[in-house]
Amino acid sequence: QLLSQTVQTMIHNVFRLSEKVVEEEKKLSEEQLRALQHQINPHFLNNVLQLIKGMAVEGKTEEISRLSTLLGKILAYSVYQPYEDVELKEELEYVKNYMEIQNLRYGGRIFYAIDCEPGLENVRISKLLIQPLVENAIIHGIARKEEGGRIFLRIWKRKDKIVISLADTGVGMEEEALKRLMDALKGHRTARVGIGLGNIYQRIKSMYEDGDLRIYSKAGKGTVVQIILPAAREEDYQKI
Repeated sequence: QLLSQTVQTMIHNVFRLSEKVVEEEKKLSEEQLRALQHQINPHFLNNVLQLIKGMAVEGKTEEISRLSTLLGKILAYSVYQPYEDVELKEELEYVKNYMEIQNLRYGGRIFYAIDCEPGLENVRISKLLIQPLVENAIIHGIARKEEGGRIFLRIWKRKDKIVISLADTGVGMEEEALKRLMDALKGHRTARVGIGLGNIYQRIKSMYEDGDLRIYSKAGKGTVVQIILPAAREEDYQKI
């Protein structure tokens, strides 16, 4: 009975957050709305709730508690002021929580690591800039391999640029497929690349001078996606 009440309370909280989403949607432009809807993908929510349901049947109370806590954190982060700038360490904590949920969904088949160069934790970036890259790596790369794979997120400063690099050991892409993907991104043909990746590319180009998104891939080996951002002045981010 207690377990059932816990699950019902968690689901009720999800619906309350959904009401908050509606309020936030009224304040957003059409482009922002499309991106926000992607961040709180209903398929992702449904999959997580189904996972919780399965855990409830098996009586896995500790796992349910951990998963519902993670879900609450990423929903709150996604919904509240989704287009403010945040410190990089906040964005990385969100990405870590998201990857942990996905790893639970895929039975522990996703191995991941995050490495941020010391001194960059306080750099301010556009919120929700990295998670869509992780989602693409999982859905189009790792999940398509029975044995799973690895995701390595690394951030470093190179001269006057900050590089956010996401590498995966997924299925990768043929050279021609990669060329079509990049052409679609540059042509703003979102339907061919997915709302998440297309929106990230457009946001980088519109919000950051000299910003860029680069993709390297090899069939059977994996993919590397890099976000290139102009570095702030030293005094703007060295606050540690």
